[in-house]
Amino acid sequence: MAAVNINPKVDEFVANTKVWQAEIIKLRQLLLASELQEDYKWRKPTYSYNEQNLFGILPLKNHLSLLFMKGSVLDDPAGLLIQPTEDSQVQRQMRFTSLDDLLAKEGTVVAYIAAAVAAEKAGIQPVYAEPKAIPTPLELQTMLDDNDELHTAFDRLTPGRQKAYKRYFGDAKQSATRVARIEKFIPKILAGKGLAD
Repeated sequence: MAAVNINPKVDEFVANTKVWQAEIIKLRQLLLASELQEDYKWRKPTYSYNEQNLFGILPLKNHLSLLFMKGSVLDDPAGLLIQPTEDSQVQRQMRFTSLDDLLAKEGTVVAYIAAAVAAEKAGIQPVYAEPKAIPTPLELQTMLDDNDELHTAFDRLTPGRQKAYKRYFGDAKQSATRVARIEKFIPKILAGKGLAD
């Protein structure tokens, strides 16, 4: 690893990791060998090129993911890039279930990292589809109409945070449950925070 790229916060993250530690260390080595700058954002190791975030290491319960933040621009001949959620337009994940799994795919991982860096150098940008409109649940709209402070705070949230709230509130089958969910999150909305903040 090139010492100039190492971020001490990632050292601390790795030292305190109880699961996937060997896999994280290996992925970190591969990423740092690829002209990338290491950082620690969103409580995870992240890697950028020319100040553009390209990769993240995400330790999850059942697998370790290498997040390709602009993965949709890459060819995927090995079929390893997974769309994390149906709402993920450009991010893709490469998932590993063990160190042996990662080592077996090492050459492919290196090639995909190089392809992502090359795409960034070439200025290739992902194409975004028009976002799907999520209807505002009636209970939320009523509360927004009745409370100017809440309405202003909700309007100031990022579109992604608004969408997450609308989806969460609207997913409840009963009106009483939707009202209870909204009331529970009013303090967070007023504080400008998202559902998961």
